[in-house]
Amino acid sequence: MKSDALLEMARNFVNDGEIRVYIDDIDRGWTGTKVDIENISALLNACRDLANEDRRLKFRIGLRADAYYLFRTTDASGDKVAGSVIRLDWDNHQILAVMAKRVANYMGDNVDIDELVRQPQLEISRHLYPVLTERFEAVGKWSNKPIHNVLLSFVRRRPRDMITLLKTSAVQARKNKHQKILTPDIQEILPSYSESCISDLVIEFSAELEQVEALLTNMRPTKKEMGKPGLKSVYDKGELLSKIKNIQQSKNFSFTNRDPVTPQSLANFLYKIDFIIARKEGSDGKIDRKYFDQNRMLQSQFVDFGYSWEIHPAYRWALQPYDAKSVLEQIDALMD
Repeated sequence: MKSDALLEMARNFVNDGEIRVYIDDIDRGWTGTKVDIENISALLNACRDLANEDRRLKFRIGLRADAYYLFRTTDASGDKVAGSVIRLDWDNHQILAVMAKRVANYMGDNVDIDELVRQPQLEISRHLYPVLTERFEAVGKWSNKPIHNVLLSFVRRRPRDMITLLKTSAVQARKNKHQKILTPDIQEILPSYSESCISDLVIEFSAELEQVEALLTNMRPTKKEMGKPGLKSVYDKGELLSKIKNIQQSKNFSFTNRDPVTPQSLANFLYKIDFIIARKEGSDGKIDRKYFDQNRMLQSQFVDFGYSWEIHPAYRWALQPYDAKSVLEQIDALMD
């Protein structure tokens, strides 16, 4: 540690009597093996013991949700740290508010983020209009949709996804000599955005399943599926397991932690990494979508909760590069 950092730490300790230690990225290369779980358990318990020994010493540790869940359910000491867990969970409403705040600040409008979050999404999105078209001017079911509904449909509950969408769309708008981001600019960048989302998963989870890229790319709709009426890339539980079983016939998959590889375990993996999300359509036409960290039990081997399984819209263009223009027609936009 550099001397100036040590001096700053000493000043902070003198001023408030506390030392705060932040630890992040400890799940890099996570494979879910017994050794991985033991290493994280040892770290968490050591930090807890040190903090209990001297209350002036405080730790904050960043841990991926699936890694914490596996530690919590396999390590007997998990209940001792459960009370100290703070879940970092973004929803689309908050992501939209943050983006609106950034644009508003850039335009010289100092809006209060707490007040912004309390507003309806259509009101929040108005702060984006100086740089973004108000409506999605495409044909079909996406025609004239409010632009925030469209963009949020492609966001994986990660603020950086919205940043990437707007930044790359802005670059494209400049190439197209547009004064603000228009519908064609967004449409043109969606394939490359989708490819980057797939790459994120491959980089993040290849240590856990070496053949993860083969699994993801083979989840693309088959010619037979494309010929059927209705939404593509949406399956009931039986259809999902059947599709994965067919993929297994031509590909060999193995988990690094040596867990058994079955259609169900691969489906659980796809749900855990948010490649597929749970989907249920209500009588009002609104779609309830749930992610792994919202409800881990939906992919239970024993209970069918009545949800369908949908490949997240963010990945669709990468899976159908030969038919990118029709991908929009296969996706339901989010509604407020």
